[in-house]
Amino acid sequence: MAEKGGEPLGSMGNDTALPVLSQKDQSFFDYFKQLFAQVTNPPIDPIREALVTSLISFIGPKPNLLDVNNVNPPRRIEIAQPILVEKDMAKLHAIADYTAGKFRSRVVDITYPVAWGSAGVEARLAGLCAQAVDAVKQGFNILIVSDRAVSRERVAIPVLLAVSALHKHLIAEGLRTDVGLVVDSGAVVETHDVALLMGYGAEAVHPFLALATLRAGAALRGKSAEEAVANYVSALGKGLTKVMAKMGISALMSYRGACIFEAVGLKSDFVDRYFHGTASRVEGIGLFEVMQEAVSKHQHIAGFQIRCNVLCIHCSLCLIVGKNHNDIRPFSGFCGGENLQTLSLCLCFGFGTFIQTDNDVASGFLQVQCMGVTLASVTDNGDLLSVQYAQITIGFIINLVVFVTAHL
Repeated sequence: MAEKGGEPLGSMGNDTALPVLSQKDQSFFDYFKQLFAQVTNPPIDPIREALVTSLISFIGPKPNLLDVNNVNPPRRIEIAQPILVEKDMAKLHAIADYTAGKFRSRVVDITYPVAWGSAGVEARLAGLCAQAVDAVKQGFNILIVSDRAVSRERVAIPVLLAVSALHKHLIAEGLRTDVGLVVDSGAVVETHDVALLMGYGAEAVHPFLALATLRAGAALRGKSAEEAVANYVSALGKGLTKVMAKMGISALMSYRGACIFEAVGLKSDFVDRYFHGTASRVEGIGLFEVMQEAVSKHQHIAGFQIRCNVLCIHCSLCLIVGKNHNDIRPFSGFCGGENLQTLSLCLCFGFGTFIQTDNDVASGFLQVQCMGVTLASVTDNGDLLSVQYAQITIGFIINLVVFVTAHL
């Protein structure tokens, strides 16, 4: 996406296990499947009919369309497409200064102490909803839903769950048209993630971790940081247009909040409460099980271990290197930064990381590398030769100790 400005190409079908049946921790986004157009609502061609498609989005209060006598409707911020970069988010955080107080933003932190475990998620979601209502009544018209406060002691609620809960609650309180929802999350990576957030009420998304990763690794791919980010944003826009086109929708404003997804492997009462309007024909896990996956992933990362038999960090696509160094299966994912800061951020959010191997047959050991940075060296008999320590300095600090063994 960062190299060519388009989504990766692949064959039709996905034979990976459903998240609810998988033995590995999965992203909460993967529990939802996109719906396709039926006969009465045919799909459109997002390439040949690009003239009628639009990714324009508005952030802020919505006017009353039925009030034809309203001569002073609320102002909104227009953006050409819903993916925000760092400078855009900086402006939103200080929007009151730019607009003389006409717009006011507040951050809604969706993390909570990991010591509460999965049992704390219901109370935390209720607190977030109450916090959002209070903020709107105090005059804040932009809410920034953020998981930047993730740390060793704080775990993040899945951002899709938090956004949908806030969106539905504000509708129930009659306040949704008074405020805009912007997502500032490290858990957003691909088109499907953005489409889900748009479909459940978000008006713009800032995938800060993905952008930081691209900027850190762009030079190693022969790209400037700005070029890599621009290509990535363009790829997400094309992908979002494609997803909408499959349902015959040409404008993002028609797609937002439409809930055109099907939940697979989630309890119907959980879906009805937090994702009302979404079909759930295959039962599965509920709120506490979803949060337990997030907590388990967080705790696993805090005491992180990589084992060479599966160089896989909570991802469905990974690189497996056999002991004879001939059994190599490709893995596609995001790359870590040169100094491992971005890599350790990726690990904290549970992303798979692009890992390369360099087999030095003469000296008889395997080097595990990330974008040319050696994570660890292992001898053929499994002895650990060296290990790298990474420290996150972007938003929070976590000491990451990587252990590697060669039991294949």
